[in-house]
Amino acid sequence: MQTLPVEFDRKGWHFKQLKREGMLAIYLRTKPSMDGQSTIESYEVIEIRIEKEKVRFERIVPEHERYPGDEEWGKYGWPYRSFKDAITKLKALALCQPEPKTAVFIAGEGKDSTPPVKDARFAVAQTSQENGISRTKSA
Repeated sequence: MQTLPVEFDRKGWHFKQLKREGMLAIYLRTKPSMDGQSTIESYEVIEIRIEKEKVRFERIVPEHERYPGDEEWGKYGWPYRSFKDAITKLKALALCQPEPKTAVFIAGEGKDSTPPVKDARFAVAQTSQENGISRTKSA
């Protein structure tokens, strides 16, 4: 699968990956100012998504990682003026990322028939249900 490039240009901006943790990344976005004397820069925290193989304009486009599109900002991408703020967001998102799948659950097999919790956000809700407590935790 094709991964996101470490550096690329798009819509007049230059992007450079500064940090990547799993499917999260911080990119530095720069371009020369209008007067050409300085550089405009910001940081973008993104959740990298996988786009499945598809046919586009009679060509096969293989499965690849992708940067959020313009309409996906606020859901899969967040702009920041400082690197410190971008790191804070990356760390917060990393806490909510589901753990990688490490085991296959087959219903009815083994000692415990409860599937493993794949996302920490739902651990409290599942434990509460198992103990007969009816409360939900908002993420």
